[in-house]
Amino acid sequence: MFVFLKNQPQLFPEPLPAKVEEDILSNGVGQVKFQASLWRAKLYSATAQIAFLKGQTVSIVGREGLTLLVQPGE
Repeated sequence: MFVFLKNQPQLFPEPLPAKVEEDILSNGVGQVKFQASLWRAKLYSATAQIAFLKGQTVSIVGREGLTLLVQPGE
């Protein structure tokens, strides 16, 4: 029998820059380009009421499974 646990967020030691390729809304998942690859991305803070639009730069602060966690770029 297999038991699948929800992915726990893994935070990175320092933020990494990425460019938004598909809008990331406060309650959804979009896409960012990081190191020449497209990645699924969502907001690090689920309670934040912010959106990132295509072309904006964001900071990657961690990952949850194969989804990157982002916050406003510095």
